[in-house]
Amino acid sequence: MPQSQSNSERSRASPRNGAAEFRMTSDEQATDRLVPTVNRELAQMPFGSQIAVLRDEPLQGEVVERRWPNLSVMWARSSPIRITRAGHILANGSDSVLFSIAGAARTIICGREHPQVAWEGMAIGNAGPGGTIYPFPCKQLTVIAPQTALRPLLRNKSAHFAQRVPPNSGALQLLVGYLDVLKDATVPPGLEQSVATHVHDLLAVALGATSDALEIARTRGIRAARLHAIKTDIENGLDTEISIATLAARHRVTPRYVQMLFELEGTTFTEFVRNQRLERARRMLASPRYDHKQVTEIAFEVGFGDVSYFDRAFRRYFGLSPRDVRNHALASERNGRA
Repeated sequence: MPQSQSNSERSRASPRNGAAEFRMTSDEQATDRLVPTVNRELAQMPFGSQIAVLRDEPLQGEVVERRWPNLSVMWARSSPIRITRAGHILANGSDSVLFSIAGAARTIICGREHPQVAWEGMAIGNAGPGGTIYPFPCKQLTVIAPQTALRPLLRNKSAHFAQRVPPNSGALQLLVGYLDVLKDATVPPGLEQSVATHVHDLLAVALGATSDALEIARTRGIRAARLHAIKTDIENGLDTEISIATLAARHRVTPRYVQMLFELEGTTFTEFVRNQRLERARRMLASPRYDHKQVTEIAFEVGFGDVSYFDRAFRRYFGLSPRDVRNHALASERNGRA
């Protein structure tokens, strides 16, 4: 955050990714001013929360909040803290569902205490005053969505409820994976409503969707979340042999379903894997960090077993040879030092 701006201006920068957002880390703020600064910003958000440190330990961590139509999401990691919530500040008055999950044991206070284990989810309808105690350092994820968007999708039509979601819930894992992608994703304005709808679908399935909503979610939110998860899996394993059968088994779907997900995007599984490998190769060729590696070494490192095929595919995809990219990067580096 630029030093010339005020705390509020530094924290709430212009949106970079197509959504209103707030970002702050403890590394960017003096320790004695961090809690007041965070609380001032939290007071302006739909979450209406305030934090206090536990055991007089300095606050350490990060907060990222983003908003889309009918959806607010906050990602955080922190040292031990207590969060208090003023229910009247929540978005859309009292007509909201607040969903949260954390990577360590915690206690949610909502009318009574709800002890929770790591990665157990909790959804609260019309959350009033309350809060959460995080006695251990952990990651936290919180979502707020209006009940008007969720209630038609849920079997339980109650306005007031507190519902646990077990850590081994497949729908919960899809939801968390999809939200992790959104934290830094660039979402074009025309797709913001679709993003919110996908999250509503996944949250409804985790809480108990109607049969009609479940069927719709299978072709909408669940499908989008699975595709994101599979793409991430591929991108993290480009240096290994990637088998569609292995991926399908890992994500508990059929190989044909994986193929269908990519076909619906106008591509194929094989093309996506190849193109991701080419993109990684190009980044490596253009980076001074890999100047010591030969083009052949980079081809093998990103998963190509045939260097001639790599060269042909690279030329078709980028319109340049691998050596052209390497030479251009080296020339730019030399000019920069001149």
